[in-house]
Amino acid sequence: MDTTYRYLSSSPSLFNYLGDTNNAQSALQDVVEKSKQANALSDALVNFKSELQGNQIDAFLEKMENGDATLNSTTLTNYLEFNRQKLASELNNLAAKFGITDNKNFTISKGKLVVETDDNTVGLDRATLHLQQYLEKDANLTSLIEQTSRLSQFTEWSEATNFASSLKVENADEQTIQSFLKDARSSVMSDNTLIFNKSGFGFSSEGKAKALIEEFQK
Repeated sequence: MDTTYRYLSSSPSLFNYLGDTNNAQSALQDVVEKSKQANALSDALVNFKSELQGNQIDAFLEKMENGDATLNSTTLTNYLEFNRQKLASELNNLAAKFGITDNKNFTISKGKLVVETDDNTVGLDRATLHLQQYLEKDANLTSLIEQTSRLSQFTEWSEATNFASSLKVENADEQTIQSFLKDARSSVMSDNTLIFNKSGFGFSSEGKAKALIEEFQK
């Protein structure tokens, strides 16, 4: 599991640049550049959200496969990382609030978070039950989890389609390419699971494309 909570480090304040003209100028240029990138990303995200109105997931995946999607692989990765950092803060606080030490698994399906239990477990323990009830009431956190889950899946799908494109360049058999894409889509876009504890979090979709590519190349 990715210990993403480590990203929660503080950024330098303005005091770090007092008396250091070169660093101050460099920092200012960096802020300007990041502002431009943020504006471009913001516009892309507006289009991205509009494309998914009515849960048009399949249509968006086809656009990604054809290279016509609003968000390219780089933007998807940046958006995912941005969301992951926000989610890290939320889940870190949640783990502390409920005293979570062992992994908690929540499947994200149709806009809802469903806690996973072992087949032999009858009901939920008190802490997990309270956690699920809390998440059901926190619409903003649930939305952030679902959106980050989708971004993780889309990023994996983008990696898979990029690999398929490289196979086309190498003149691989079309049926072989389509078979790979079918398997990748089925695997990457299946119900996603959020796994987290007091140390970090991750999604079950992460790394699926890489694993499929490695298996294909054997």
